[in-house]
Amino acid sequence: MTALVISGIASATDANEQSVAAGLPVIKSPTNTVWALGRTLVDGPADLQAVRSQYTLTPLSLYPGSPPTELPPIPNPNPLPRPQDVAKSGIQFFDELSALLKDNPPPADESPVLERFAQVGIGVNRQPSQEVTDPDILAGLTQGIVEAERLIDKKWLNIGTTTNGWRVNYDIGDYGNDYLLRAAVAKYALAANVAQESLYFLTNIDANGNPLVGTNEYVLTFEAGQLPPVEAFWSVTLYDPDGFLVENSINRYSIGDRTPGVQFNSDGSLSIYLQSDPPILGSSNWLPTQNGPFSLSLRAYLPKPELLNGTYQLPPVVNVAATSVPESSATSGMIAASIVGAVVLRSRRQKM
Repeated sequence: MTALVISGIASATDANEQSVAAGLPVIKSPTNTVWALGRTLVDGPADLQAVRSQYTLTPLSLYPGSPPTELPPIPNPNPLPRPQDVAKSGIQFFDELSALLKDNPPPADESPVLERFAQVGIGVNRQPSQEVTDPDILAGLTQGIVEAERLIDKKWLNIGTTTNGWRVNYDIGDYGNDYLLRAAVAKYALAANVAQESLYFLTNIDANGNPLVGTNEYVLTFEAGQLPPVEAFWSVTLYDPDGFLVENSINRYSIGDRTPGVQFNSDGSLSIYLQSDPPILGSSNWLPTQNGPFSLSLRAYLPKPELLNGTYQLPPVVNVAATSVPESSATSGMIAASIVGAVVLRSRRQKM
């Protein structure tokens, strides 16, 4: 696929005319600063280099068939702190915000918000850290950074609805004026798609509501015919508390519908084993954990209607050592399937 990305509303008309001449589809950005993230499904490492070789980024002025365009000088951007460290930057955060407001003007319907910003010294060509002298406003801005981070983190921890321990939000990617949701996703899941493109199910607890910890052994079992209903693909990825992948001896970081060698149970169900040591049953369905806390993310690309409307429910993550599971945490069929997988795993270990 070849497409033209237009940055900035002012350039849209001219660029659109040029794209028509070049025969390109147009992707319009309302801001001058653009981050384009291309996602391409590959069937294993062998495909990776082939895909990379087909990715190119070409200025419109150099694209065949386009009229010459004089490119404006683009200065090197200043290095920015990690989003997770914004609270540590203090009031200087608002200096950066003022600069961004100049380079990327917000839409007209957000004028009331900008007017409120202006009352405390935030706006285009303003430098609040140097210009604001009112001690009450300074204190408010400083405390506001800390409080905003607290609210953002709280939003992320309580995002969406929870079923069988899995949290999902159907509004990600389509925020409107929900600034808190937008900020939470920007901090923890930047570039998340709209629900129709993909759904992201998150969990860090087992079927009993206890935190997932790598010193325990868990099983996630999908009943026969009950794999996540998608038009594209699904996968389960394991993360450490900082949101990074967990290094392991088999270099496996996710299991999904395209994982080679995955084995189904005799009844047609699929069990994924989450533990630090290799399962007795072999490593085909093993997603290695670390000794400490971890979380799981199930991604469902091009979800079918039953995923989008909530009629399909993911099964809970069951602790192999657990003896009971609350009925409220899952349907009885899901519980039974997961416990059977756990019991089989444990019994085979005891026989060794």
